[in-house]
Amino acid sequence: MVRWMRMTTAACGAIALWCADVDAQEVDPTWLSEQLRALNSDELATRESAQLQLRQNPLVKLEDIERALIAPGLSGESLLRLRQVGIDMFKKRDRAAMGVSWQSQSFRLDGLEIAGPARARVGGVEFDSVRLLRAGDVIVKFDGLPVVVSEDIQRNWDNCRAMIMSHDPGDEIELDILRDERPMKVRLKMGRYRDLGQSTVADPRDVIERSFEYRLNRIAKSAGVARDTEEPAELPITQSEWESIVESENKVREQRFRAAQEQAISGPLPQVTAAGGEADLSGDATMFFRAGQSDQTARMMQTLLKSISIKQNELQQLQRMIERTPDGPAKVALERQAESVQLQIKELQRRMSIERTRPQIFKP
Repeated sequence: MVRWMRMTTAACGAIALWCADVDAQEVDPTWLSEQLRALNSDELATRESAQLQLRQNPLVKLEDIERALIAPGLSGESLLRLRQVGIDMFKKRDRAAMGVSWQSQSFRLDGLEIAGPARARVGGVEFDSVRLLRAGDVIVKFDGLPVVVSEDIQRNWDNCRAMIMSHDPGDEIELDILRDERPMKVRLKMGRYRDLGQSTVADPRDVIERSFEYRLNRIAKSAGVARDTEEPAELPITQSEWESIVESENKVREQRFRAAQEQAISGPLPQVTAAGGEADLSGDATMFFRAGQSDQTARMMQTLLKSISIKQNELQQLQRMIERTPDGPAKVALERQAESVQLQIKELQRRMSIERTRPQIFKP
């Protein structure tokens, strides 16, 4: 038992060192620039590959994506692809919290009334709100932005939550509040959501996206990049336009998979069982084989082809990442991941071979 605990402790230590090593490294700027340019490629496969590499490379940090998002040069679709990568990274970050509860029985058009500061329940950590805020205070502005954006109080709560989530724990923010109807300003340090000891509930997608946009606006302002509005920016293209892009891409994928399926099936074929006897299929008989192939087998072939194509792209991306990653734990982890993907491809190819040679029974 003691030996097992020592081994577990050693393994945890190795994982911690690996994580620290990855966090300390920075992504190659040249590689990052190449992926950003690839997002504007005319080839769908190139755009998808670049998005996947940006998502999977452990050296790419949220800050790298944020800087790219506020910089000029990306088209509407590439901007949305990069934005989705950023949102996925943002959702995994440690969430900030202000440590207050809202007064649900009160509705005002000038701000949100708090029921009182919330005390942390983990490790005895105390939020700044305990020291600076009190029940009945009305928050009018958060970092200079109004918290009330609608006559719907739930939407206003969500808006304020998005503002809070846009920060990192430890950030200092300025609140404009009303205390006994008298205006005053308060500087407050953000705490960590997990210190509240509450179960983490998945936030609605619109709250997360609005929070990310607040974050980008703040970063752009700090970097001196002009924005048209202090409110979260509108998407560069409409939802219907984006759906049209997705539909077009799906059609391209379907055409590629059909072509790959035709190529795989139209090769030299062994003898197959036809109505209980053997028949040598040659020439136009290949078409007979495809036509007589069961729907289940055809679907299986298509699924395997799709899986092999995805895994081959994943392997190529891992190999490029390995070439650009310095020697160390991060590179070793990528190499092991590549070996695992290679084994998966071989297994898929083995299953593909079985499906191609599976006897087919044709009904007269």
